[in-house]
Amino acid sequence: MRILTPLGIAILIAGTVSLLIVQPTYADVGNNSSVTGTHKVWLHSQSMFKLKRFGEFCMPGKLIESPIPLNSTVISIETKECLGIPHRFRKVKYEDYFGWMWDYALEVIDPLEGHLPPTNDQEIPIIIKEEDPEPGNTLPVGNP
Repeated sequence: MRILTPLGIAILIAGTVSLLIVQPTYADVGNNSSVTGTHKVWLHSQSMFKLKRFGEFCMPGKLIESPIPLNSTVISIETKECLGIPHRFRKVKYEDYFGWMWDYALEVIDPLEGHLPPTNDQEIPIIIKEEDPEPGNTLPVGNP
């Protein structure tokens, strides 16, 4: 017991010193500041639930969060298919909750949606000639 206490204190001090010396690195987790999720809910009354597994079979279980508002963004983690069920499940994170949702209820967020492609400055502008709305008001050319 006498040896473990100084050893624990030494490890604690060494760990603290190493955190002060080495600067932490931040991994790029793929979150864009303008988009806070990978999918959005596009069907009304969709819930987040636990997934019950029975070997190869699975089915929706206990509700975790219900319902998730329409057009809410969620972060997708993984997708799972189960035998006998034609639709896939998608594991998502919504606010502080982790759970499963039906894949067909989620729409992929396109980060380029709404952005116009860059234009080429060398393009020739198209000039549209406006027609005279009242052609009868023109003066005749020639001798008066």
